[in-house]
Amino acid sequence: MICNKCGAQNAEGTPFCPSCGNRLAAPQNNYQPYQQVPPMQYAQQTEPVTSIGKYLLWWLVGFIPLVGFILTIVFAVDNSNKNRANFFRAQLIIMAIGILLSIIAVSLIVSAGVGMMNEVYGIFDTIEYLV
Repeated sequence: MICNKCGAQNAEGTPFCPSCGNRLAAPQNNYQPYQQVPPMQYAQQTEPVTSIGKYLLWWLVGFIPLVGFILTIVFAVDNSNKNRANFFRAQLIIMAIGILLSIIAVSLIVSAGVGMMNEVYGIFDTIEYLV
């Protein structure tokens, strides 16, 4: 292989010219032309699409006191209908977030109330000393 920059003779397959450092032609590889790949086979959908009416019914089930909570847990664990199970799992997550936010709100309100009561009793103590 002859270098096209300096004209030095080089061994076949040498990537760079030893005398000038010029990059020599890349060795030929056995490149296969593009072959068409068959289209991907997608998995068949096993669950039918759930109607909006069913989603609304499931949502209303969650509003039944105590029974709704128990049914939410039962349906979240039951895998016979994936759509229903996923819906009720999401409901449980939303309930957990709501409970957590409620606990935070109540603790803030109670701490504010205690602070206000301290101020009120502090004023009464001052009035008591004045009398």
